[in-house]
Amino acid sequence: MDTPLILAINLGATSSKFGLFSGSEQIATANYPLDAEIAKLSNSKQRAARKEHLTRFLAEHDVQSLSLSAIAARGGLMKPLPTRGVYTVDPAMLEDLASERFGSHPANLSAIIASELGKSVEHKLPVYVVDPITIDTLCDEARVSGVPGITRTGRYHALNVHRAARAACRELGIPVNRATLVVAHFGSGVSICSMMYGRVIDVNDAQLGEGPFSVARAGTLPLRGVLDLAYNEADRSKLEQRLARESGLAAYLGTADFEEIERRLDKGDPSAYQAYEAMLFQSAKYIAAHAGSFGSRIHAVVLTGGLLKSKRFSQELRGRVGWIAPVFICPGEDELTALAEGAAEAITGVEPVLNYADAPSPLEAPPRSLYDVLNRSRKAATGRFVVAGGHHPEIAETIRISTQYGIHGFVLVGPESLIREQLETEGVDSQSLEIHDCAETEIVPRAIELVRKDDSSALVKGKCSTAALLKAVLDILPDGSAKPFLSHVAIIENPLTNRLIGICDGGLNVDPDLTKKIGIMQNAISTFQALGVKHPHVLLAAGMEDQGQDQPAIADAREIVKRHHEGEWPDAVIDGPFGIDIAYSKEAAVTKGIKTPVAGSADIVITPNLESCNFAMKLAIIYSNEPWAGLVVGGPFPVVLGSRADPAFNRVCALALAQLVAAGMAKQTRNAASEHTNG
Repeated sequence: MDTPLILAINLGATSSKFGLFSGSEQIATANYPLDAEIAKLSNSKQRAARKEHLTRFLAEHDVQSLSLSAIAARGGLMKPLPTRGVYTVDPAMLEDLASERFGSHPANLSAIIASELGKSVEHKLPVYVVDPITIDTLCDEARVSGVPGITRTGRYHALNVHRAARAACRELGIPVNRATLVVAHFGSGVSICSMMYGRVIDVNDAQLGEGPFSVARAGTLPLRGVLDLAYNEADRSKLEQRLARESGLAAYLGTADFEEIERRLDKGDPSAYQAYEAMLFQSAKYIAAHAGSFGSRIHAVVLTGGLLKSKRFSQELRGRVGWIAPVFICPGEDELTALAEGAAEAITGVEPVLNYADAPSPLEAPPRSLYDVLNRSRKAATGRFVVAGGHHPEIAETIRISTQYGIHGFVLVGPESLIREQLETEGVDSQSLEIHDCAETEIVPRAIELVRKDDSSALVKGKCSTAALLKAVLDILPDGSAKPFLSHVAIIENPLTNRLIGICDGGLNVDPDLTKKIGIMQNAISTFQALGVKHPHVLLAAGMEDQGQDQPAIADAREIVKRHHEGEWPDAVIDGPFGIDIAYSKEAAVTKGIKTPVAGSADIVITPNLESCNFAMKLAIIYSNEPWAGLVVGGPFPVVLGSRADPAFNRVCALALAQLVAAGMAKQTRNAASEHTNG
């Protein structure tokens, strides 16, 4: 493939920036200042000036639209997005940006004018946004504002923040997905981010309302003052304009030109000194606050953005925060390069292209960790856990701990007297639980009968035979050529990508042939879809990449990928055979020269056999010391088997996972029935 020619567009508050790139290599850039009076106008009234800047850039550098491979635009204020990456510009995005339903920002025009240029070309250029402002990956704790009904969200300078974090980690000599950082961007607005393993888990609202005040924006304000402003200004849009574009240093000093402010500082202007020192004071305060939220020493503080080009500001801010951790300064914002890099990776297939219209809200997005699973299970509070053999001591302990995490709904099947005895030993109130008394020989059939009564229930193995329990599940599966197939999926946290990853099958199928591997894969895809992953990424693992070897794992993977390319399993992205390191790390794929959309973004890994899966899982658990959860899937309900060596917390995670999967399966069944009826 020829190196793609990419046009990058970045429209900011005070200028229009454009770049031409061959892949990620810069050919030409330009920065056209925006007239100060035009900068005060609404986006719609700035549009003509911005298009004139674009036309001027194309003419000055003799850029022919037909020669372009793609356009990469800075993302504006759009709906909150749960995943950073490359998004295709579609009608839904353009409508949100033009209507300003999520806020007004000059960057809104970037994708709009890029789309107009893309459509003007005969072959319609692909247009992307990369790491838009509204990426929202906040942890649950960071969302709580202190006032019910007001939820904190993340809006920040994502494009430059992640670029600067990568640059700092290269100097530190550690991968960004192993680092804890506070990354602070200072431009016309300020973003101060708590970044854990590449994920921004907390950030001030860089557009409106939090953090230090900046050159032109208000930061966190005394509530009484905000109420007074709101009471005196009936027009909300004017108030937002004042806070987002006419506050900060500009309001105190009458200018947002930082070079002019520095000249006034050099002359000893007392008003300039007071306002500047206050901004510096607040900036250091919020950086320190973010560092403190980690609970342990962070690797570095990273300072970036246009204001860091000022020697005065960079040195004085470093002096105030240097006690926290090593400070790395990345002056400016090389956002044009970051845009081009993202678009190039999308074109070459290294980076998957995400669909804006289908993107869920951050609160609806798939869980990223087992702690997310626990939190969502607690909030869902649907379905029941039918325990076959509730008189096992581990069951009583699991119920006690589950209750502490807000997980309820246990139905215990077995000898009632023994069940109550175990519960009382663990200090669990047996009167609050549903208990079905039966002889041990009747436990399994009675449990199966109960779990089938509720389509969002899960079956849990207690004190009963594993073989008898699974045989009973198999016996209720429908016959026929498409008879469901049981398999095991073990789910762990991938710290390199901040997402869950399922590894199959380390529990049931010893040496699966091609047909069984397809069954294992289909079950895992359904499981992740029940968790909210619309198009799960599947990596077919082998001991080595495909070089024509006649090995079962490679041959099976080759056949599955061939059938996938022919149209099977359109609701997933499947590739392989690859080493399992490709599932975890995009960097490993780049090093090996492998281009695949599943690199570093695999949701599911299908291993060659039970032994390899079991080894991989146990090594990952032992060396990461992180929790895991396993389910038997493929039937009408998830089954929790557990392991004799499992800590109690892992058993609780498995229950929470089963509850979410059961609820997701029930929702899928209802949606399918509704579509059939309406169809």
